[in-house]
Amino acid sequence: MKSLFAHLTAVLVVLLSFAALVYAAAPEVIKLEARQGVVTFSHAKHAALEGLTCKTCHHEMKGETVEKKCSDCHKQKAQNNIPTMKTAAHKQCRGCHKQIKKGPTNKCKECHVKVKK
Repeated sequence: MKSLFAHLTAVLVVLLSFAALVYAAAPEVIKLEARQGVVTFSHAKHAALEGLTCKTCHHEMKGETVEKKCSDCHKQKAQNNIPTMKTAAHKQCRGCHKQIKKGPTNKCKECHVKVKK
């Protein structure tokens, strides 16, 4: 019994350590450049939401870490049946916010903020 408890404790420590490393590697705030203005959101808040996993947004993840940024595949012009960044973000982000009936969904300025230069 003592051995089982020791093994379970060790597994829990490894899992929590791994989760802490993955979480620590992710930026606190994400800024997406767009023609309508910069979209800024808290990665930490979204990552902590119940029911979401990394793959909810990072749909092309193969392992336990994010290999690419969204814009690595989603360009300003659609290519090879891959939607543009705008189309993908509106479908993914707005779609989720509409589904949960919370957060920005209708007005561009709810997400897009023009940065003064």
